[in-house]
Amino acid sequence: MYSILIFWLCANTTLMAQAEQLPAKALFDEGITILSQTPTPSSFTKIQALEKFIQCQKILTTSSNAPTDLQLKNKEKIIQLFDFFSKYQNTDSILQSTRFFPDSIFQEHVIFDSSFKVLVREYLAFKRGVTRTAFFKIKDLTFPKILGGNKLGISRITFEHYWPLEVVDLDKWVTKELKTLATTSKKAKAEILYYRLKNELDGLKKQESTKYYERNKKRLLEKIETQKTQSEVAKQEYSKLKYLGLGTIGLLFLLGYFFWKKNDKLLKNNNQSLLEEKKRSEDLLTNMLPAEVVRELKSKGTVKAHKYDGASVLFTDFKNFSQIAENLSPEELVQELGHCFTVFDRIIDKYRLQKIKTIGDAYMCVGGLYTRGGNHVQRMIFAALEIQQFLADRKTKRKAAGQYFFEARLGIHTGPIVAGVIGSKKIAFDVWGNTVNVAQQMETHSEVGEINISGETYALVKDIFECRPRGKVTAKNKQEYEMYYVNKVIKN
Repeated sequence: MYSILIFWLCANTTLMAQAEQLPAKALFDEGITILSQTPTPSSFTKIQALEKFIQCQKILTTSSNAPTDLQLKNKEKIIQLFDFFSKYQNTDSILQSTRFFPDSIFQEHVIFDSSFKVLVREYLAFKRGVTRTAFFKIKDLTFPKILGGNKLGISRITFEHYWPLEVVDLDKWVTKELKTLATTSKKAKAEILYYRLKNELDGLKKQESTKYYERNKKRLLEKIETQKTQSEVAKQEYSKLKYLGLGTIGLLFLLGYFFWKKNDKLLKNNNQSLLEEKKRSEDLLTNMLPAEVVRELKSKGTVKAHKYDGASVLFTDFKNFSQIAENLSPEELVQELGHCFTVFDRIIDKYRLQKIKTIGDAYMCVGGLYTRGGNHVQRMIFAALEIQQFLADRKTKRKAAGQYFFEARLGIHTGPIVAGVIGSKKIAFDVWGNTVNVAQQMETHSEVGEINISGETYALVKDIFECRPRGKVTAKNKQEYEMYYVNKVIKN
């Protein structure tokens, strides 16, 4: 933007001096006329008008009887134009300066299309790289002090950059060529001038290529001579060091082979120990956490908690466990409890459920987390029926032998949960949410040998299992839940 201002001011220094001698009103009218030439004045047009208004202001300032309305109007125009130019920064880019084509130095040549504009940019860019030995430098426009100094935040437009002469030379060349084609049609003028400028550019490129070729050829010959000299020196040095190097390599080879043989056996033993230890660690981790969680933990170092909108939670609890424990030795108690929970583990694995944890004599598992397949709610109830059947068969066997036995209450609820890994030491996979609390309430309000399910679970399996209603129970969240006992399977 400022490049346009700089060029115009440089080219019109003589006109500025003459304009100062014009009456103030005439200068003001000239500025208005310039702005009115087009509906949307260009930057080039605005700087022309600004010069008229500034010259008008100088006359008004020195005149004792200047019209007040003219002073106000002229002041308003100066402020508007200074405000416009203060929004833009100076630039010294040749391509930036030609961006306003044909609004700037070629504005009178309206016959050219976009292809000619592209060629002009290419030509100027090439010339800028070839020669740039002289520039115009012009003074700056100062905001009239009588109008308030720098109250607007800017008191002058500073021209600290330069306008390249090649742009001016190109304008002269275009004007000269157009004169030679005065009798030619506009379309023919544009095409002829396009190809003349293109030939000019091709000639410049050819000259530059020739200079580069000669220059590079000379450099290459010098480099070849230098390489020859260095090659001779290198050959001599190589002859001296060749035998020494071969001897050193042979010695190093023998030493390396000796140490390799010595350490190879030790390395194999260490690797085998590491592999065995790694397998034991992975087996232990897989036994503690779901396989998907183990993979995420190994790949990322952390496990992100996940929310599941519909999961099933099962709780079991043994009847009179404390009384039975008082009459048994710790070894007997742990042995029988371990046997039952081992069978529970096999059953939930069979139905693709996920064991969460055991708390004393309580056992908790979840369906619908990572396993794939059919409806996890149905699989959960099948697993519960099989657990109760196992306990009933074991009760009959141990009762006949005069031994103690366990009887369990089971509760199931379905709903949203959050699952993840907690802790940084002795980490454990766990689940949270109101669904867990309600499932525990279902177990608490169940009876020995029964499977107590919530109304939410019943709604999902009522076509597969025969159930009988039991009424409602109020959970810890003060909400009431329907309860049902599972009788039998009516549809596989």
